[in-house]
Amino acid sequence: MKRVVVVLFELWLLKMPFGSKLASRQESWSSGVIPVAHLPTQSSPAHEIGDSQTLASDPLDAQGLEMEKVEDFYPCFRKGHFMPTDQDVCGRTSTKPTSVRMVKKSFAKIPKASLDACPPKTAVLLTGLMRDWEAHVESLEKSTLEPCNTDLFVATDTLPSPLKERFGTRLKSYVEAQCDVTSFHQVWNATDAPFTPPWCQWLHLSRAWNVMTDYEDKHAFKYDVVFRQRSDMVIQPPAYMTFVGWNEADKVHMMTDMLFWAKRPAFEKVAALFPNLHKYFVVKYPDPWTRELNAVRLLDSLNRDPFFNAQDTSEGWGLYQKIKTLPYPDMGLQGAVQNLQAAVNQGATVVVGTRLHCGDFCNPGDYPPKWFVTEKDTLQWIINQDLTICDLGASAHLIKAKQHVATRKLAKDC
Repeated sequence: MKRVVVVLFELWLLKMPFGSKLASRQESWSSGVIPVAHLPTQSSPAHEIGDSQTLASDPLDAQGLEMEKVEDFYPCFRKGHFMPTDQDVCGRTSTKPTSVRMVKKSFAKIPKASLDACPPKTAVLLTGLMRDWEAHVESLEKSTLEPCNTDLFVATDTLPSPLKERFGTRLKSYVEAQCDVTSFHQVWNATDAPFTPPWCQWLHLSRAWNVMTDYEDKHAFKYDVVFRQRSDMVIQPPAYMTFVGWNEADKVHMMTDMLFWAKRPAFEKVAALFPNLHKYFVVKYPDPWTRELNAVRLLDSLNRDPFFNAQDTSEGWGLYQKIKTLPYPDMGLQGAVQNLQAAVNQGATVVVGTRLHCGDFCNPGDYPPKWFVTEKDTLQWIINQDLTICDLGASAHLIKAKQHVATRKLAKDC
């Protein structure tokens, strides 16, 4: 019965508006993690577009003429979700925004120093269904693709022809393939494995990673930074992304599981989530209460998290991390930070096999056995790859989501 409830909840979420191929194939993964490059696929062959570089238009000179409404909402805290929509996720009609501002729909005068600090080579992986792309593609281009002149790779069910044509030679390769129960079972080599559509985003991500690494192999180079992008959730100009702090090898910069980026070796570990999902969350650690936890990385992530440390949390956590949901070792103290610090002080850098304390935002429904709860367990997976989670970045302070523009007042660099 619990499994049915969880599946129904995940399906309900869908309706809400709101790794490289290894440098050496012989590289060992001591934790038993399957490199994403080993992912079997039913995908259609990747479609490679071309090798010419797309020159970005000069974001320093671009000017917008329109004005766009930015709405700041108080969130609905039921299950921690927030979206600026006509109906909030508690099912009630939304109250009026706490503030409404008009901002110039400008394509931003990005500081030259920020542009000069762009990574040498960046790949954007646009994954999942191409929902609502018409309303978001211009913002995606101006805020994320053009400033650092990124290359683009796509993994989706169907890539609309007008979108493909618009991307032009910036789109280096793409793959079109369905996500279904057969795809899951083929990847995991387990015919009794569970299937739920919200996990498809991770299958699409692993496919996009494979398409990108195939391109790297063909052209004998590696990208420096990789960014995961959705079609209906974009950084909205004048906000922009130039990947501040990209040289830090052990950081993943995130806005929950919707947008995130990292230096390539760190991103590879995130992309390996789906090939390992069944093995790790269902077989190796079926009990989420005793699943391994990297206490050092969780403590570091909490200390850096803008929402966790904010005095004013009225903005809601929907455009940040739900890191308060993560469990922690129970050292008899109050709250996550104190307990984690005590565990680390006693040498317990990684805790495993001991029942953990429910997170500071505690929902026992987030702990079903033999299951992967997307937003919470994604964070735990990343932390357990010995990585620190940071915010998406200070320059990404406006987000266009489902045709609404929302402010990230707490946006910060790592």
